[in-house]
Amino acid sequence: MKLLKMLFLYILIFYLLILAGSCSFQTKMIFFPSRLDANFQFDKSFVNSEVTIKTKDNESINGLFFPAKNDKVILYFHGNAGSLEDWQFVFNNFKNLNFNFFIIDYRGYGKSTGKISEKGLYADGQAAYDYLIKSGFKPENIIIYGRSIGTGIAVEIASKNKSASVILESPFSYFKKLANDKFPYLMPYIILRYSFNNLKKINGINVPLLIIHGKKDEVIPFKFGKELFDCYKGEKVFLPIETGGHNNLSSYPEFSKAVSSFLSKH
Repeated sequence: MKLLKMLFLYILIFYLLILAGSCSFQTKMIFFPSRLDANFQFDKSFVNSEVTIKTKDNESINGLFFPAKNDKVILYFHGNAGSLEDWQFVFNNFKNLNFNFFIIDYRGYGKSTGKISEKGLYADGQAAYDYLIKSGFKPENIIIYGRSIGTGIAVEIASKNKSASVILESPFSYFKKLANDKFPYLMPYIILRYSFNNLKKINGINVPLLIIHGKKDEVIPFKFGKELFDCYKGEKVFLPIETGGHNNLSSYPEFSKAVSSFLSKH
């Protein structure tokens, strides 16, 4: 009996150490930013302008603006890994639309300053939206686009500001729910500092919504995108891609067709 008690105690201590480690290093477990030297030059094979914007908490956020002879602009929030060194090329998925296109690196990514936090990421997104307004774009001509972790920022910004429409690619419904689905033994509902509660905010956007999700998504399971879509009460379109994963949706013809058709109407 004493041996069993000692074994239980060791297992409990080990488990508590795992929880403590998960709590302390959760940002590094969720976000995988790449840093860029201040002198790094972005690809100039297509026309773009590098910009730096200031957040309300005085961080410097690096972004790329791709101009077009159009009054509409896509504000794009990227995923949790890399930097604009890689994400600049996502513009290729939208250039045939002939829309202006603006993408930023969040704080702690690329050339952007600051430390990652949920509140900070929202501040970055708001600064990007404000930059477009100050640049002369009207709210009804701004399309807010989020991919993966960026859907949490996109929904937040769309729920607090006017826009033309919202597109979410591979979204989650509620980040803590996703974490609980993947790592229930880590008790994410208790220890996770990141919430990104899209379910709570989605009906605050009040504009047409397009959700695109792969049925074979290995990172954010399809059911979470469907749950978010079902929750939304406004005008909406859902594109399930039967064999699509998490990182390859733009390679499917139906992706471009759905985005183009949606934006032509909204």
